[in-house]
Amino acid sequence: MRRSKVLAVLYRAPLFSLVSGAAVKAPKDLEGKKVGVSRIGSESHNAAVWMLTQNGVDVRKVTFIQTGSTIVSMIGLQQNSLEASVLSPPFTGEMVVQGYKILARTSDVAESPFNGMATSVEKLRSRPDRIRKSLKALLESYRRIKQDRPGTIDYIRQSFKVNERIAENSYNEIREVMLDDMIMPEDHLKKALDGPYARSEGEKSLSINEVVDYSILRSLR
Repeated sequence: MRRSKVLAVLYRAPLFSLVSGAAVKAPKDLEGKKVGVSRIGSESHNAAVWMLTQNGVDVRKVTFIQTGSTIVSMIGLQQNSLEASVLSPPFTGEMVVQGYKILARTSDVAESPFNGMATSVEKLRSRPDRIRKSLKALLESYRRIKQDRPGTIDYIRQSFKVNERIAENSYNEIREVMLDDMIMPEDHLKKALDGPYARSEGEKSLSINEVVDYSILRSLR
């Protein structure tokens, strides 16, 4: 089996929120109700289970509806065929502007590495220069996003065809979970690797060295 290593982590938590209409006052109210996720077993489904569980909800009493995409999950909520949906930016911000409620955010209940750069151990050994250049470009873009708030908001607005307020809400949501220089502290990574959000009960726990190699990234700081 080909082994891989994580070289950089963009976010300290997944960018998912549990969004509902005004009739749902708290996550507990979703017992016996329908919640939209992109796919059963997907990141959005895992996030839904984690957010609900951490808010005292018996997820066995929740019906998860597989919608196929975040857009369809949002439409289902708008059309009242779903009581809540798991959304990500910019859709979360769009629904907030429309008056919908954020019941929970994954970042408030879980800390788990989300998005970044990984490669095989073989390529890490055979193509270090190419990987270094790719990491350098990613790091420069990442820092620009953190430093240039107006420019990034304008990029979101134009790319997703949303208004200024939605773009600003989306930027705030993303910026809040961005890590310092794409490095998630090792103790936080270990906790995530051993946590229920990351793996099923009974799976072998992995060491940090088996999963992460920050050496090239640290040389660029």
